[in-house]
Amino acid sequence: MARLQILTPSEVRTFETPPVFTASDRELFFQIPASLHTLLSAQRTVTNRIGLLITIGYFRATKRFFTQPFPPADIDDVAQRLGCLPGLVDLTAYDAKATTSRHRQLTLTYLGFRPFDEEARLALAQEIHTMIRSQQRLKPMFFRAVAILATRKIEIPSVHVLTSLIASELRQHRQRLAETLAHHLSPQQRTLLATLVERPVTADQDPPPLARSPFTLLKRFSHSTRPSRIKANLEDRRTLLPFYRDLAPVLAALDLTPDGVRYYAKSVVKARPEQVSRRTDADRELYLVCFIAHQFRRLHDLLGDLFLLAVQHVVTLCVREHKERYYNARTAHRRTVRTVITEVNAGLGDPLTTIETIAFQADLAAPEKVQQIQTVFTDTRTARSAATSSLHHLHQHVQEDSEEAEYYAVLTTQSLRLQNRVAEIVREVEFQGDPTTPLMQALAHYQAKVGILTQSVPTDFLSAAERQVVYDANGKLKVSLYKALLYLALADALKTGTINLKDSYKYRSLDDYLIPKGQWTARRTEYLQRADLLAVADGPQTLQRLAERLEQQYQQTNHRILQGENPHVHFHKDGSFHVTTPAADTTESESVRSLLPGERYISLVEVLSTETRLSHFLEAFSPWQLTHTRARPSAKMFFAGIVGYGCFIGISKLARISKGMKAAELETTVHNYFTLENLHAANDRLFAFMSELELPQLYRRHPGQLHTSSDGAKFGVAVDSLNANYSFKYLGKDLGVSAYTFIDERHFSWHHNVISATDREAPYVIDGLMHNEVIQSDIHSTDTHGYSEVVFGALHLLGFTFAPRLANLPRRQLYAFRRRREYVELGYKILPTTPIDESLILPQWDEMLRFIATIQLKETTASQLFRRLNSYSKHHPLYQALKEFGKIPKSAYILRIVDELALRQAVEKQLNKGENSQQFSRAVGFGHNQDFLYGDKIEQEIAEGCRRLIKNAIVCWNYL
Repeated sequence: MARLQILTPSEVRTFETPPVFTASDRELFFQIPASLHTLLSAQRTVTNRIGLLITIGYFRATKRFFTQPFPPADIDDVAQRLGCLPGLVDLTAYDAKATTSRHRQLTLTYLGFRPFDEEARLALAQEIHTMIRSQQRLKPMFFRAVAILATRKIEIPSVHVLTSLIASELRQHRQRLAETLAHHLSPQQRTLLATLVERPVTADQDPPPLARSPFTLLKRFSHSTRPSRIKANLEDRRTLLPFYRDLAPVLAALDLTPDGVRYYAKSVVKARPEQVSRRTDADRELYLVCFIAHQFRRLHDLLGDLFLLAVQHVVTLCVREHKERYYNARTAHRRTVRTVITEVNAGLGDPLTTIETIAFQADLAAPEKVQQIQTVFTDTRTARSAATSSLHHLHQHVQEDSEEAEYYAVLTTQSLRLQNRVAEIVREVEFQGDPTTPLMQALAHYQAKVGILTQSVPTDFLSAAERQVVYDANGKLKVSLYKALLYLALADALKTGTINLKDSYKYRSLDDYLIPKGQWTARRTEYLQRADLLAVADGPQTLQRLAERLEQQYQQTNHRILQGENPHVHFHKDGSFHVTTPAADTTESESVRSLLPGERYISLVEVLSTETRLSHFLEAFSPWQLTHTRARPSAKMFFAGIVGYGCFIGISKLARISKGMKAAELETTVHNYFTLENLHAANDRLFAFMSELELPQLYRRHPGQLHTSSDGAKFGVAVDSLNANYSFKYLGKDLGVSAYTFIDERHFSWHHNVISATDREAPYVIDGLMHNEVIQSDIHSTDTHGYSEVVFGALHLLGFTFAPRLANLPRRQLYAFRRRREYVELGYKILPTTPIDESLILPQWDEMLRFIATIQLKETTASQLFRRLNSYSKHHPLYQALKEFGKIPKSAYILRIVDELALRQAVEKQLNKGENSQQFSRAVGFGHNQDFLYGDKIEQEIAEGCRRLIKNAIVCWNYL
């Protein structure tokens, strides 16, 4: 087996070479406190004292040990600190094995670290095994291992040791998978898998010229809501179902995470039949098992999306038509009322007035009055009859007029449209839920009857009003209305999490995404240590610490206001306040236009070519198939693919409009090399190169701190896509998505997600912060769309500083552990609204830790967890606990941002960079009216990844 290479040679040299210190770094890391002075004094020679101090300083900075030669500047600085003459110290003898070994042990003991011994190796191997199960990229895996060792205060070994450990775990993992397949796959199952890649044959035993292997027909599913396309998806499900059921025990034995299943399945999705056939038996069987599982689950996600979309579309149509009917009926009703009024006046009102006049005439005798009144009755009999009839009809109409009844009538007319799209989905897809609930019983009855319903059906899941309208006046079931109400109830239950899809990625129960409860209970301390959560393991102690910090922030903020030290807070008569934020002072500088090329335009290919020559980002594009690959394409093909995707021109169109560009070669390059993992790695190489430049560091507000932000921008989608949705404010009547991108203060665009235009952005903030091992955020900002109290709480437990820009800041509620009146008595002006309810937090503390550990250990993405948690009732105890806990860091942050002008200015400045970056994105993705050309979410992510790569390359070119 070829030796595994994770880091490039230049990255290895950087890792193994002592850090380059500035004067301030030396002041920080080579300082000599009293305890260290005692340790240094115990060394027999000056050389040993200097060598030990350098070793300790480097270890303080990097948590690693280095060998000679040390930089002369560091040697001279340390010598001077120890009272020796710089330039006269000779460390050539310091590399004696016994001395360096002893000094390393002294360093570890002094700084409270453990050596990388067998115990540490086994613990790290377990962490690496967990990452390998999810098939994380090797370089992020390497740096994650480094971060784990640093967090646990364990010495970080050499690149060779870490690479060898990862390689060993990879081999063991693959060997275990092969052994599992050999043990669990029966001959019949092997034959079944073989049929997936075999082309069908005719009677003469030769495959037809255009015959395709079955697995080729199962690679892509339709995103269209047309009934014919939905039926085609269901037909694909029927094809996959026997494979999935038969191989379910094998899949369970493999014990792969969802990410692991996706990794192997993706290779089959991208492969041609002959490429799959050429693999070894063990590899081919593993990849096909994962392909079946992945496609079956993905298809269920798709069917779930289609079901919800179809139901929502019909509900929207019903509401719209109901409103139209209501307004039309109201107009007709007004006409009827006017007619009735006229007839009542003619038949009743006017005669009564005449009779009244006759009755009160004093000069008429009684018999004469009776005669005249009888004449009035006789003359108005027809008009009176018409008025009485009109009143009767109006009274009957008013009694029958019901908005709900009208809505159900509209729903009945739309039921057939809905049935054409979702009836087969409901009949065939397996739902999960409590079988004793009325809805699950109704669903079971519907599936048992194959959708053919009779008079006797379960109706307990319906409301009282729905149970009345679902039967007509003769007691006969309105089948169309009943089915529509069942579909609506199922859709609502699926969205709220009371019902789930058994085999899916998106629609499982929340508990299925978390670390299994049994494992958590048995190995709680181990999980907390791995997730770096031991410091918050004790709920009451954690709340006590936070209460003290919050109290200090209340005191500091209010004290500065009362002392007149914060002139930017202004109070109104009603006690409310507003905060002003003057623009930060800008440093005057000369124009750099003279330094730029005179023609003002640079070819994008020239930019990409320059950057790949310096950062080698094209080397990050590795083929998805590491064996049986053709010669690597030229750089021109990669540039064409990047521009075709990133500028939204399209791959096929770019091939047509480019001279000397072979469409087949370009499409093959894109197919074999353009993956999300490769694009992340290519961007990471640009970041690594730019991080070594001095100019980007000038944009940091603080040298040891990195401020990042994220923001979303809406873009249309030109094809059918279930990832797209309506956003009237930004897209009008068109469907679209939101490109949610992350940027740091150096203008590095370091992560992205393409989400539905209606998705809330807040959960995806954590995804970005947890993703990147190259860009490590110290403080992260968003606008109000990226903020929620739940996210505030989660980010605090994950160790991130969250600094959003909150709209209507003075109106945001503040919380405290003490009551408001206690702060009023102290004369404070910034006051809490209500106290923190610890009774909501502490009973759920262990579940909160399990939730956060799942995110920290990357068992599941934060967006998936929050999407499912948010779908439940707002009274879900875990949701309430996280929200209540999030009020603590949120309140502390609001107090701090009111108090600190510099922080407000920094947040505003960073978010402005994010908004500028979105304008930059629109300039780069100029093609096809800036609409995404792909319906599948993965392809949308690839297009956005290419656009991000172009943006970073342009930023890098401008830094040079």
